[in-house]
Amino acid sequence: MKAVELYYQLSKDFIIDGVSDTWAVFMGDIEEYLTESFKKTSMGLVCDFTEDINRAYTAVFPTEAVMQKILTENITDALLFLHHPSIWDIRGKKSFYQMNKELLKEFKKRRIAIYILHVHLDNYGEYSTSKTLAAALNIVVEKPFKSYCGALSGVIGITKCKTIEKLNKDFSHAMGHNTKLYSYGDESIIDGRVAIVAGGGNSRDTVKEILEEGINVFITGV
Repeated sequence: MKAVELYYQLSKDFIIDGVSDTWAVFMGDIEEYLTESFKKTSMGLVCDFTEDINRAYTAVFPTEAVMQKILTENITDALLFLHHPSIWDIRGKKSFYQMNKELLKEFKKRRIAIYILHVHLDNYGEYSTSKTLAAALNIVVEKPFKSYCGALSGVIGITKCKTIEKLNKDFSHAMGHNTKLYSYGDESIIDGRVAIVAGGGNSRDTVKEILEEGINVFITGV
C-alpha cells in the first residue's frame, strides 16, 4: 500500500491532541535522518524512507539485532513500527542509545521507513500496553490512572488471585519468562485490587498514587 495512506490511518486512529513526547531532544546523533515533523513532535513518522509499504515489522526498541534481522531478509519498501525510537538499556552509562547510523543508511538505501507510537500506545484505550497486559492476566479493569505526558498510562483492576505468589506465577506465564516478585508487604491482595503500569516502575509519583488508592500490589516493568 501507499505509505502516506498508512501514516494517515495510524495518525487518525492513535494520535490525539494534548499528548506530547520528547524523544527528538535526545536524538541529535541521527538528526539528519529524522523527519521535520518528528523533530517537532517526537511522534509518528521518524524516518521517511519509502513511498510504498509491502511488509511491516514491529518491535519495542530499534536495537542492532532488530535492524540487522530485518536487513537479512533482503527486502525493500517496508516499515519498522516501534514503541520507542531509541534503545533503552539501564545497564550502560546512560539510559538511552540511538539507532546505529550505518544501519540507518542501509534502511534508507533499501527504502525501509520507521514509525513510532509511544505515549499514544501507552494511553488508555483498546490497544494500550497496560490494558492489554491486564487482559493477559485476566484482570478486570476498574479505571485508568497515572497521568503521563497528557495520557493515562496505567490501569487499576480486580484480580481473582488471592495471593501475590499466585499472581506472580500468572504474570510469569503471560510474559513467557520468570518475573520478579518484590515482597515488601502482606501476601494477600487487598480487596483483589491491583495497579498496572506496563513500564516506568521506578516512578515515585506512581507509587504514591497507588498507595492513595489503598492498593498494595503493583504490576510493572523496570
